Amino acid sequence: MRERHFIAERGRPDYGLDLEPRPNVRRGRDRGKGERPGEGAEALRRHPLHARLDRLERAHRSTTVKGPDRAPFFPIDPALAKSLRDDYERQNKLWRRDVIAGESGGPLSAAELEEMERLRVSIADRARTIGCPVGYGAIQAGDDSNRLGELFSKRITPRSCGGGTLTDAEDAEEAQLRARELVFSESPEGRAQSRIRDLGFKHRWSGLSPAEQEELDRLRTLYPAPPGDSRFKARSRRCNARCAM
Repeated sequence: MRERHFIAERGRPDYGLDLEPRPNVRRGRDRGKGERPGEGAEALRRHPLHARLDRLERAHRSTTVKGPDRAPFFPIDPALAKSLRDDYERQNKLWRRDVIAGESGGPLSAAELEEMERLRVSIADRARTIGCPVGYGAIQAGDDSNRLGELFSKRITPRSCGGGTLTDAEDAEEAQLRARELVFSESPEGRAQSRIRDLGFKHRWSGLSPAEQEELDRLRTLYPAPPGDSRFKARSRRCNARCAM
Protein backbone atom coordinates (compact mmCIF):
# COMPACT_ATOMS: atom_id res chain seq x y z
CA MET A 1 0.00 0.00 0.00
CA ARG A 2 1.18 3.55 -0.62
CA GLU A 3 -0.04 7.00 0.32
CA ARG A 4 -1.90 9.01 -2.28
CA HIS A 5 -2.20 12.76 -1.97
CA PHE A 6 -5.70 14.23 -2.20
CA ILE A 7 -6.86 17.89 -2.37
CA ALA A 8 -9.55 18.50 0.20
CA GLU A 9 -12.51 20.78 -0.32
CA ARG A 10 -11.03 23.71 1.72
CA GLY A 11 -7.67 23.57 -0.03
CA ARG A 12 -5.95 21.66 2.73
CA PRO A 13 -4.05 18.53 1.82
CA ASP A 14 -5.57 15.24 2.82
CA TYR A 15 -4.18 11.72 2.61
CA GLY A 16 -5.68 8.37 1.73
CA LEU A 17 -4.52 4.84 1.11
CA ASP A 18 -4.10 3.60 -2.46
CA LEU A 19 -5.12 -0.06 -2.48
CA GLU A 20 -4.75 -0.53 -6.24
CA PRO A 21 -1.84 -2.78 -7.23
CA ARG A 22 0.92 -1.11 -9.18
CA PRO A 23 2.18 -2.76 -12.37
CA ASN A 24 5.66 -4.25 -12.28
CA VAL A 25 6.76 -2.18 -15.26
CA ARG A 26 6.79 1.47 -14.27
CA ARG A 27 5.72 4.17 -16.64
CA GLY A 28 7.97 6.96 -17.81
CA ARG A 29 6.73 9.27 -15.01
CA ASP A 30 8.33 6.95 -12.42
CA ARG A 31 11.72 6.68 -14.08
CA GLY A 32 12.97 9.86 -12.54
CA LYS A 33 13.37 8.01 -9.24
CA GLY A 34 16.48 6.17 -10.38
CA GLU A 35 14.95 3.32 -12.38
CA ARG A 36 16.40 2.63 -15.79
CA PRO A 37 14.17 1.90 -18.80
CA GLY A 38 13.35 -1.80 -18.96
CA GLU A 39 14.15 -2.39 -15.28
CA GLY A 40 10.59 -3.54 -14.61
CA ALA A 41 10.83 -6.11 -17.40
CA GLU A 42 14.09 -7.33 -15.92
CA ALA A 43 12.28 -7.82 -12.59
CA LEU A 44 9.77 -10.01 -14.40
CA ARG A 45 12.57 -12.14 -15.77
CA ARG A 46 13.88 -12.62 -12.23
CA HIS A 47 10.60 -14.29 -11.22
CA PRO A 48 11.27 -17.87 -9.95
CA LEU A 49 9.26 -19.40 -12.80
CA HIS A 50 11.17 -17.45 -15.43
CA ALA A 51 14.45 -18.32 -13.75
CA ARG A 52 13.57 -22.01 -13.89
CA LEU A 53 12.61 -21.75 -17.57
CA ASP A 54 15.92 -20.01 -18.27
CA ARG A 55 17.81 -22.85 -16.56
CA LEU A 56 15.93 -25.46 -18.60
CA GLU A 57 16.64 -23.57 -21.81
CA ARG A 58 20.35 -23.34 -20.98
CA ALA A 59 20.42 -27.07 -20.19
CA HIS A 60 18.76 -27.81 -23.54
CA ARG A 61 21.28 -25.65 -25.39
CA SER A 62 24.15 -27.43 -23.64
CA THR A 63 23.01 -30.77 -25.11
CA THR A 64 22.42 -29.45 -28.60
CA VAL A 65 24.94 -30.00 -31.37
CA LYS A 66 26.26 -26.67 -32.65
CA GLY A 67 28.50 -26.10 -35.60
CA PRO A 68 30.66 -28.50 -37.57
CA ASP A 69 32.67 -29.62 -34.52
CA ARG A 70 29.56 -31.22 -32.94
CA ALA A 71 29.87 -30.51 -29.23
CA PRO A 72 29.28 -33.86 -27.51
CA PHE A 73 25.96 -34.72 -25.93
CA PHE A 74 27.86 -36.38 -23.11
CA PRO A 75 31.60 -37.04 -22.97
CA ILE A 76 33.06 -40.53 -22.65
CA ASP A 77 36.64 -41.21 -21.66
CA PRO A 78 38.56 -41.18 -24.99
CA ALA A 79 40.45 -44.41 -24.28
CA LEU A 80 37.23 -46.20 -23.33
CA ALA A 81 35.40 -44.80 -26.36
CA LYS A 82 38.12 -46.03 -28.74
CA SER A 83 38.17 -49.42 -27.07
CA LEU A 84 34.41 -49.76 -27.51
CA ARG A 85 34.60 -48.60 -31.14
CA ASP A 86 37.43 -50.99 -32.03
CA ASP A 87 35.78 -53.95 -30.31
CA TYR A 88 32.49 -53.15 -32.05
CA GLU A 89 34.18 -53.08 -35.46
CA ARG A 90 35.92 -56.40 -34.77
CA GLN A 91 32.67 -58.00 -33.62
CA ASN A 92 30.82 -56.59 -36.64
CA LYS A 93 33.44 -57.98 -39.00
CA LEU A 94 33.13 -61.44 -37.45
CA TRP A 95 29.34 -61.23 -37.52
CA ARG A 96 29.33 -60.43 -41.24
CA ARG A 97 31.57 -63.40 -41.92
CA ASP A 98 29.30 -65.61 -39.85
CA VAL A 99 26.16 -64.42 -41.68
CA ILE A 100 27.72 -64.41 -45.15
CA ALA A 101 29.72 -67.63 -45.17
CA GLY A 102 32.79 -67.52 -47.37
CA GLU A 103 33.47 -63.78 -46.99
CA SER A 104 37.10 -62.90 -46.21
CA GLY A 105 38.33 -66.33 -45.30
CA GLY A 106 35.27 -68.52 -45.03
CA PRO A 107 33.10 -69.58 -42.08
CA LEU A 108 34.17 -68.73 -38.57
CA SER A 109 36.22 -71.15 -36.56
CA ALA A 110 35.18 -72.21 -33.07
CA ALA A 111 37.71 -69.77 -31.60
CA GLU A 112 36.32 -66.90 -33.70
CA LEU A 113 32.75 -67.72 -32.68
CA GLU A 114 33.85 -67.63 -29.05
CA GLU A 115 35.64 -64.32 -29.61
CA MET A 116 32.54 -62.78 -31.22
CA GLU A 117 30.36 -63.77 -28.26
CA ARG A 118 32.97 -62.53 -25.78
CA LEU A 119 33.14 -59.17 -27.53
CA ARG A 120 29.34 -58.86 -27.57
CA VAL A 121 29.08 -59.46 -23.82
CA SER A 122 32.04 -57.19 -23.02
CA ILE A 123 30.68 -54.30 -25.10
CA ALA A 124 27.24 -54.56 -23.50
CA ASP A 125 28.68 -54.70 -19.98
CA ARG A 126 30.89 -51.64 -20.47
CA ALA A 127 28.08 -49.68 -22.15
CA ARG A 128 25.71 -50.38 -19.24
CA THR A 129 28.43 -49.31 -16.80
CA ILE A 130 28.69 -45.91 -18.51
CA GLY A 131 24.93 -45.41 -18.43
CA CYS A 132 22.81 -43.26 -20.72
CA PRO A 133 22.11 -39.80 -19.23
CA VAL A 134 18.71 -38.13 -19.14
CA GLY A 135 18.16 -36.10 -22.29
CA TYR A 136 19.92 -38.48 -24.66
CA GLY A 137 17.31 -40.46 -26.54
CA ALA A 138 16.34 -41.75 -29.97
CA ILE A 139 16.60 -38.32 -31.61
CA GLN A 140 20.14 -37.72 -30.34
CA ALA A 141 21.17 -41.29 -31.21
CA GLY A 142 19.77 -40.77 -34.70
CA ASP A 143 21.83 -37.61 -35.14
CA ASP A 144 24.96 -39.46 -34.01
CA SER A 145 24.18 -42.32 -36.38
CA ASN A 146 23.84 -39.90 -39.29
CA ARG A 147 27.26 -38.42 -38.50
CA LEU A 148 28.73 -41.93 -38.20
CA GLY A 149 27.40 -42.61 -41.68
CA GLU A 150 29.18 -39.51 -43.00
CA LEU A 151 32.50 -40.60 -41.46
CA PHE A 152 32.01 -44.16 -42.71
CA SER A 153 31.37 -42.87 -46.23
CA LYS A 154 34.56 -40.82 -46.09
CA ARG A 155 36.60 -43.87 -45.08
CA ILE A 156 35.33 -46.06 -47.93
CA THR A 157 35.35 -43.31 -50.58
CA PRO A 158 38.54 -42.94 -52.64
CA ARG A 159 40.61 -39.85 -51.91
CA SER A 160 40.16 -38.73 -55.51
CA CYS A 161 36.40 -38.51 -54.85
CA GLY A 162 36.70 -36.51 -51.64
CA GLY A 163 37.14 -39.40 -49.20
CA GLY A 164 40.19 -40.89 -47.56
CA THR A 165 41.61 -41.65 -44.13
CA LEU A 166 40.01 -39.89 -41.20
CA THR A 167 41.96 -37.16 -39.46
CA ASP A 168 42.94 -37.62 -35.82
CA ALA A 169 40.06 -35.33 -34.78
CA GLU A 170 37.57 -37.25 -36.94
CA ASP A 171 38.84 -40.57 -35.58
CA ALA A 172 38.33 -39.36 -32.00
CA GLU A 173 34.89 -38.02 -32.93
CA GLU A 174 33.92 -41.35 -34.51
CA ALA A 175 34.94 -43.19 -31.34
CA GLN A 176 32.77 -40.88 -29.21
CA LEU A 177 29.81 -41.24 -31.58
CA ARG A 178 30.04 -45.03 -31.67
CA ALA A 179 30.44 -45.27 -27.89
CA ARG A 180 27.40 -43.07 -27.30
CA GLU A 181 25.35 -45.15 -29.73
CA LEU A 182 26.40 -48.34 -27.94
CA VAL A 183 25.53 -46.84 -24.55
CA PHE A 184 22.09 -45.84 -25.85
CA SER A 185 21.51 -49.33 -27.25
CA GLU A 186 21.80 -50.72 -23.70
CA SER A 187 19.35 -48.21 -22.21
CA PRO A 188 15.66 -49.14 -21.74
CA GLU A 189 14.66 -46.96 -24.69
CA GLY A 190 17.48 -48.31 -26.84
CA ARG A 191 16.55 -51.92 -26.15
CA ALA A 192 12.90 -51.12 -26.85
CA GLN A 193 13.78 -49.46 -30.17
CA SER A 194 15.85 -52.50 -31.15
CA ARG A 195 12.96 -54.82 -30.31
CA ILE A 196 10.56 -52.64 -32.31
CA ARG A 197 12.86 -52.92 -35.35
CA ASP A 198 13.16 -56.70 -34.97
CA LEU A 199 9.40 -57.15 -34.69
CA GLY A 200 8.84 -54.76 -37.58
CA PHE A 201 11.13 -56.80 -39.86
CA LYS A 202 9.43 -60.02 -38.81
CA HIS A 203 6.00 -58.49 -39.42
CA ARG A 204 6.96 -57.65 -43.00
CA TRP A 205 8.59 -60.98 -43.79
CA SER A 206 6.67 -63.69 -41.95
CA GLY A 207 4.03 -62.05 -39.79
CA LEU A 208 3.66 -61.83 -36.02
CA SER A 209 1.86 -63.97 -33.51
CA PRO A 210 -0.92 -62.29 -31.48
CA ALA A 211 1.44 -62.00 -28.49
CA GLU A 212 4.19 -60.44 -30.63
CA GLN A 213 1.75 -57.98 -32.20
CA GLU A 214 0.54 -56.99 -28.73
CA GLU A 215 4.16 -56.50 -27.63
CA LEU A 216 4.90 -54.36 -30.71
CA ASP A 217 1.84 -52.19 -30.13
CA ARG A 218 2.74 -51.73 -26.47
CA LEU A 219 6.36 -50.75 -27.25
CA ARG A 220 5.28 -48.32 -29.95
CA THR A 221 2.93 -46.69 -27.46
CA LEU A 222 5.67 -46.40 -24.83
CA TYR A 223 8.34 -45.26 -27.31
CA PRO A 224 6.67 -43.60 -30.31
CA ALA A 225 8.75 -42.77 -33.35
CA PRO A 226 10.23 -39.26 -32.91
CA PRO A 227 9.53 -36.42 -35.36
CA GLY A 228 11.47 -36.68 -38.61
CA ASP A 229 11.33 -40.45 -38.64
CA SER A 230 12.71 -40.51 -42.20
CA ARG A 231 16.26 -40.21 -40.84
CA PHE A 232 15.74 -43.44 -38.91
CA LYS A 233 14.63 -45.16 -42.11
CA ALA A 234 17.79 -43.86 -43.75
CA ARG A 235 19.77 -45.19 -40.80
CA SER A 236 18.21 -48.65 -41.26
CA ARG A 237 19.07 -48.61 -44.95
CA ARG A 238 22.71 -47.77 -44.15
CA CYS A 239 22.87 -50.54 -41.57
CA ASN A 240 21.46 -53.04 -44.04
CA ALA A 241 23.91 -51.91 -46.69
CA ARG A 242 26.87 -52.28 -44.34
CA CYS A 243 25.73 -55.72 -43.26
CA ALA A 244 25.50 -56.80 -46.90
CA MET A 245 29.06 -55.71 -47.64
